[in-house]
Amino acid sequence: MTNILELKNIDKSYDAYTHILKGINLNLKSGESVSLVGASGSGKSSLLHIAGLLDSYQEGTIIIDGQNMNNIGEDKKTKIRLEKIGFIYQFHNLLPEFCAWENVAYPMWVKGISRPDAKKKSIKLLELVGLQDKINSSATKLSGGEAQRVAIARSLVNNPKIILADEPTGNLDDENTQNVWALLLDLVKQQNVSLLCVTHDMNLAKKTDNIYSLKNKKIVKINK
Repeated sequence: MTNILELKNIDKSYDAYTHILKGINLNLKSGESVSLVGASGSGKSSLLHIAGLLDSYQEGTIIIDGQNMNNIGEDKKTKIRLEKIGFIYQFHNLLPEFCAWENVAYPMWVKGISRPDAKKKSIKLLELVGLQDKINSSATKLSGGEAQRVAIARSLVNNPKIILADEPTGNLDDENTQNVWALLLDLVKQQNVSLLCVTHDMNLAKKTDNIYSLKNKKIVKINK
């Protein structure tokens, strides 16, 4: 399998006294699922945001789908994020004024896809995540588990190469956590998408292909 994401010697500092990542190397292969664990404040989310071109870094190189991301403009970064990366967060970040299918369709509208075509694909994805009866439901009427399923569907809508997930089940109860996690991993395999996921739950992490731990600014692979 080829590498879809390569992080090479990434250093991140907020100031001269706050160095949070040092010499980070991580490869994510096509279709691979990887968990990133570590203590609160260890830099997990920062590394995820760097990988998603949402945060700056002082040293190193990011390569996405064979293309070097260093020194590209913001317009190009936005295009890469829109076309190659899907994001899922702990809080679903659904737009309250939109119904379920409109929330899924939104990234397609940004990309310029017509409303009818976007709706058709959004409905298919909502059916895929088991929400065929919630297609027209207001975002404000969905349960936490349902809203996170909508967020998963939204992350897949532009056929990304990579999904970056930051504690995607951190705001759910145990039952919904297990259900949403199983759904996410199943969809990753079905769609042949790569997943890099931050989680504090080692039991969930063990269900991914590989686990890495961030500690003392360094990254280490954990044997399952």
